[in-house]
Parts: sequence; C-alpha cells; structure tokens
Amino acid sequence: MTEHVRQGEAFAAAKPPLHRHLAVDAVSRRVAGWIAVSAVSSRCVHAGVAACPA
Repeated sequence: MTEHVRQGEAFAAAKPPLHRHLAVDAVSRRVAGWIAVSAVSSRCVHAGVAACPA
C-alpha cells in the first residue's frame, strides 16, 4: 500500500494542479472518470497541446 501512495504522490506532483478534473455521477456520487494533463509530453504528436510552465 505504501508503494501505491508513493506512486500516486509522484503522479500528482508531475501534473499541473489546474488541469486535474473528476467527472462525478450526480446520483451515485461515484467517480465516473478523470483526466490529468502533463506539463510536457515525450510524444511528438502532443507537442504544444497542453504545454504550460510547471
């Protein structure tokens, strides 16, 4: 479990805080989906799509 928390912390630290979103079902209040944008992508197809300062 500790390793899972560490991985989650590293994941969160690499994502700009203003670009993390949850989709929550209004009835069940369960998470239906999520997105988190990376500041930089190593894939050239994504160059400049969501580039932002860290």
